[in-house]
Amino acid sequence: MATTKKAPSQKTSPKKVAKKVTAKKAPKEVTIKTGKFCEYCGSSISEKAEVCTNCGKYTSLHKEKGTQKVESKDTKIFNILSYLGILWIVGMLSDHKNDKDVKFHIGQGMLLTIIYVVVGIINNLIIANIFVTKVTYWYYTYKTTSSLGYFVMWILWLVPAVLSVIGIINAAKGEQKELPVIGKYAFYK
Repeated sequence: MATTKKAPSQKTSPKKVAKKVTAKKAPKEVTIKTGKFCEYCGSSISEKAEVCTNCGKYTSLHKEKGTQKVESKDTKIFNILSYLGILWIVGMLSDHKNDKDVKFHIGQGMLLTIIYVVVGIINNLIIANIFVTKVTYWYYTYKTTSSLGYFVMWILWLVPAVLSVIGIINAAKGEQKELPVIGKYAFYK
């Protein structure tokens, strides 16, 4: 049989023992930066930021809220590029392609590109063949477009050029205004 020993009981004296109380120094406050960081560049951003102020890319908050109008340098650049010929493709291939503002200006730019093509066809096939003049130079006779034909061509080229300028001004202001006359026919929205 195994015997177990009991520990001797410690008796406490009824006298109160006065402990020496020393003033403890408060620990230094350590601030740990907790918050939101950009997932692309790693810089610190505010909790409500939808676009990183350092790199300009969208944050996860923007993705959660859906596509809303967010003004940044990139979106303004893509909006302006939409009115310069076929450069609306740059906006379609960017990270901002789902932004409503960029989509609007891409649609207007696509329509404007179609207008440029139509004016080019009209100028080269119709006007260049209607306003023809025969020119004789020494022994050679050839056909060329008359001065009136060139004047009509330049007038036709002014239409899409003026529409481009109007679109660029609206994009630079951050407005979503349709182009005059043709803007309502935009098919990409």
